[in-house]
Amino acid sequence: MAEDSPLSTSQAVKRVALVLVLAITGMGICIAPSILKTIEIHRQTVRFNVPVISKKLDYKKCKFFDEHGASINPDKSVRWDCRNAYKIKYGGQDFPLYNDQTAADQLYDKYCNAQSYRQPQIIIEGKSQALDLMRRVLLSDGRVFLCGATATDMNGNVKHLPDTWLLDASGTKLSPGPKMQRVRESPTVIRLADGRVLISGGDVNSQYHHETPTLEIFDPGTNQINTLCNVRLPRIFHEVVEIRDGQILILGGMSNALNKHTSDNVTPLVEFVDVNQRNAKVVGQLDKPRTNFRIFKMPPDKILLLGGSVAEYVRDKDDREDLVDILTLPKRHSGAKDGGDRQGVGGV
Repeated sequence: MAEDSPLSTSQAVKRVALVLVLAITGMGICIAPSILKTIEIHRQTVRFNVPVISKKLDYKKCKFFDEHGASINPDKSVRWDCRNAYKIKYGGQDFPLYNDQTAADQLYDKYCNAQSYRQPQIIIEGKSQALDLMRRVLLSDGRVFLCGATATDMNGNVKHLPDTWLLDASGTKLSPGPKMQRVRESPTVIRLADGRVLISGGDVNSQYHHETPTLEIFDPGTNQINTLCNVRLPRIFHEVVEIRDGQILILGGMSNALNKHTSDNVTPLVEFVDVNQRNAKVVGQLDKPRTNFRIFKMPPDKILLLGGSVAEYVRDKDDREDLVDILTLPKRHSGAKDGGDRQGVGGV
């Protein structure tokens, strides 16, 4: 039998190329489903990267209601009227506040009204000092978790505190909780679906505004606070939304890290935080910077960002924010808790 004639260089190259193509094609058939699945998960995770719809609100059609259901008298703009709103009615639909703090507020007010000075007092360096600006959130067991306080002495000196407190379910006893890793004034606090509390941002310096990028987690089961991770942009007066169990969005707020020499330090940035993976990343931005705003539920799967300001100081009417941002949230996994009863308070 005659021997096979040797391949020419061009034939050899073509054969190798054909083998590689077939191999890659075969691999593609095998791994395509997993690739598509990964892409789909990624798309679900960052789908809010793009679909932030901004609309001009027809102010005449919008009504605001307080925590008791009473109508709030109309003012100059949405910026002012929604500051104390717990529900809005627009176009015949009701939109309740996303992080409703009514139950926590009622217990805290009950405790404060029973105190001599109508607010909690603590002893610092042998002197009684008043606590103020505490953020609070209702825990799953009915207690209230409080943090982000400032203490003011008789001379008017203000000091940020790392302390936390726990108010019992009857609203009559305030007990010390674990200390935070950092002092922080006016952080944004929200109870997660698993019962833990996320503490985000806040001011760490009582003399020079300096926000912290650090996130902390309070676990009521262990009564411990641990550092979670750092976000890219330190903030204050921002909002936090849990889009899935352990997956959150950090929206807007102010940061002196943007521009320390002017008041234009309000950010539109949106960051995604995976609590379980302990990491954070920027995934998009709002149509305009926004701070000191409110978030309302828009059934079945959207939220409304309303009110607030586009600048730290309102210099003219263009700075008043009458735009509404609408975000579509990804569906929760089947069997996951809805979390609709979560209570919290942001930087409002």
